[in-house]
Amino acid sequence: MNRNFTLILFLLLFFILYNILLLKLLPKEKKEEVKGIVEKTELKSLNLKESGNFVIENENLKIVFSEKGGAIKEIILKKYRDLSSKENVKINSYNFVSPFDSILEIKEITNNKISFSSPDGKVSKEFILEKGYKLKTKFINTNYFLFSTLPLIDKGDEKIYHYIEYSKGKVKRHNYNNFLNIDFAGENTLWIGSETKYFVQVLIKPEYYKKIIKGEEYKEGKFFKLINENRDSFITYIGPKDYFVLKKEGFLLHELYPMGFFIVKPFTIFILYSFNFLYDITKHFSLVILIFTLLMKIIFIPLTIKSLRAMKKMEELKPRMDALKKAYKDDPKKLNEEMLKLYKDMGVNPFSGCLPLLLQLPVFWALYQVLTNEIMFRGSELFLWIKDLSSKDPYYVLPVLMGLTSLLQQIIQPSQDKDTKRIGLFMSVFITIIFLNFPAGLVYYWLLYNIIGLFETMLIKKRFKK
Repeated sequence: MNRNFTLILFLLLFFILYNILLLKLLPKEKKEEVKGIVEKTELKSLNLKESGNFVIENENLKIVFSEKGGAIKEIILKKYRDLSSKENVKINSYNFVSPFDSILEIKEITNNKISFSSPDGKVSKEFILEKGYKLKTKFINTNYFLFSTLPLIDKGDEKIYHYIEYSKGKVKRHNYNNFLNIDFAGENTLWIGSETKYFVQVLIKPEYYKKIIKGEEYKEGKFFKLINENRDSFITYIGPKDYFVLKKEGFLLHELYPMGFFIVKPFTIFILYSFNFLYDITKHFSLVILIFTLLMKIIFIPLTIKSLRAMKKMEELKPRMDALKKAYKDDPKKLNEEMLKLYKDMGVNPFSGCLPLLLQLPVFWALYQVLTNEIMFRGSELFLWIKDLSSKDPYYVLPVLMGLTSLLQQIIQPSQDKDTKRIGLFMSVFITIIFLNFPAGLVYYWLLYNIIGLFETMLIKKRFKK
């Protein structure tokens, strides 16, 4: 059994170190970024002149354009709230600024379409807001234009802010502080843009980019500078990093969703579909996670029974194992041979005890991915004091309860040798400490899993005694 716990310990350490390392690396980038912003005081200005507003909108977006020049001044996401002000999320940044904006004036406007043109009609901009979160744009005789990057929207966005591009079948992510030194959009690039934890803004060129694009920084913000070929058209996606929305919008945008390793990806998709389905029925995430936990318990119950049965057999073999240890205490090789023979004769697999936990690791990892990154949990209340289940429990009540139930589980397990029990208790405390800063939804899931597991273990042990 010591081998089992060594293996579990190794896997958990790997998982924990992976996440700790990830978190350790990312904040450093922000510190450099903040420092960089403060030091850069001599930035050029776009010299944009304030003017009246024109608005187009659909069920998801409201876009405000400047009266003169036709640059976007503000984008409002109607279905998402600012976590501080509780108003709709507003993206305040000038977008699609071109060198001829001073001569462009409004030409046509409807609910979802707006166009601007020069007096002689040679230079023009046209914007069509499609269904969903896409804005179709077309520019005529503008040599270049500036496409803005996303501002930080939520607290903590600075830790995972990236400039992104999809090129040659892969998503590339670039750090914030390298913006001015990156060659964006080489050959075969489908889209470029930026992402925060929950939101994305990308400029899509369906026929693919061919020219290299550079980043430029002004007092008004950071921009991608795009050399425009005459009559070029683009599609902009401005919206949530929601797997289902991204999938529906096309252009391989769903590749932006953090699915985890290829082994974890199928489980992440399964959890996303399950949570969406369950939320449509229950309308509350505490119930969604409870039902999902029960579902996982039902799926894994054959493995749990097998594990407890193996532990019971190990308990029955303990006197014979102790006798072998005493008889071959000076001959480890012979002791090992005799132990393996004993396991084989009695049909016991000493590793089967940790099988349920090993098979749950991809599910657990996928759950971590979903609860950490899924926008449906952004600002969603779990219950009582937990107002955002994607953040840690502010009072650490759930992690402590989870730790206590883990310890109780170790205590009621079938009899184990002292070393195994000691390692099990240590692991319960160790995992509790690690879980202190995990998303409350994930800790809630593990707490429920432990509680149901306690009743499950007692019932199975009672059945074994019959």
